[in-house]
Amino acid sequence: DLVPVAEHGAPVRSGEELFRLNLPQGETVLIEHVTVKDEIASVRLRYRAHVECAEAVIVRAGEKVERGEPLSKGVIPPYYLMEVAGVQKTREYLLTELQKVYRSQGVDINDKHFEVVIRQILNNVRIVDPGESDFLLNDVVPLEVFQAEVRRLSAENERIRREREEIVGDSLLAPATRGPMTLAETGDVITREGLERLVGLDVRQVRVEHLGEPRTVRVTEYRIPQGERELLRISRAALLRKSWLAAASFERTTKVLADAALRGEEDHLEGLKPCLMVGRRVPVGTGYPGRAEPAAQAEEPTGEQPVDDA
Repeated sequence: DLVPVAEHGAPVRSGEELFRLNLPQGETVLIEHVTVKDEIASVRLRYRAHVECAEAVIVRAGEKVERGEPLSKGVIPPYYLMEVAGVQKTREYLLTELQKVYRSQGVDINDKHFEVVIRQILNNVRIVDPGESDFLLNDVVPLEVFQAEVRRLSAENERIRREREEIVGDSLLAPATRGPMTLAETGDVITREGLERLVGLDVRQVRVEHLGEPRTVRVTEYRIPQGERELLRISRAALLRKSWLAAASFERTTKVLADAALRGEEDHLEGLKPCLMVGRRVPVGTGYPGRAEPAAQAEEPTGEQPVDDA
C-alpha cells in the first residue's frame, strides 16, 4: 500500500519523498513501465505474492485479480478485508453476504436498507496520531467529525503560511528561542532562509514589528491528525453517534450522558431522533434548511472570510 510521508496540505520541495510503498511479507512488486510527460512520471506496477490455500481454489492460472478478491472458497473476515482491500471492498462484501442470507429464503430486500446499516458500522475512524487536534490517542470518532477537524487545521495551516510570507523583511521584537538555545536576536531582520530554519527547528511563534505595529505570528504549522477506518459492531456504532441524545436513548444511558457532560458536548439537533425526542420539527422535506458553507454564513459585509472548519 502507498503510505503518505508528507502531511496533508504541507508544502514540499523538489525531490522530497511523498509516499512510501509498504508490502506485506512475501509480496513483491514488478515495475511494468515508467512514462515521463511534462516532468511528471507515471509508474505502472503490479504485485506478486505466494499464497497457500487450504480450501478449494476458485481462480485459474493467468487470471487477473484485484486486491481483496477471494481466491478460494470460505468466509472472509471483514476486519481483515478492510485492512487489506479498503472500505469500498468491505462495503460491497458485506452487502453481498447479507443479501445472500435473505435471498436464499426467497426474501427480496432493497439494497438501500442494508447500505444504511453498513455505512454506520464503517463510518468511524480510530485516531492513531492526534497531532495538534482536539482528539485523543485511540479515540473513535465519526468520519465526518474527523474530516472536519482535518479541514479546519488545513485551513489554519494555509493562514499560517500566508502570514509567514507577510513577515519576511520584518524585525524581531523578541529573541527567537528553542529551549535554552537562541536562534535569532532582537532586531534581526527575518529572511526566507532564516524563517525556514525556525520552522525546521519547530519554533512555534515569533514576535515581530509589522508595518510599525507589534505582532505575534505563529510560524510552525499545526500537525494534522492521522486515523484508520474502524469496523464496529452495530451496538457500538450506535453509541458513537454525533448526537449524544440519540446515543443515550439507545443503551448505556448513564455512561453516554456522563461522557457527554465531561466532554462538554453540544447536540445541534440535526438528526431525526433527537428532534423527535425534544418535540422539534424534524429536518426533512420543507423543514430541511440545507447546509450552507460555514465561511459563507460567517461572511462579513467587508468581504473578509474568517477561517472556520469545513
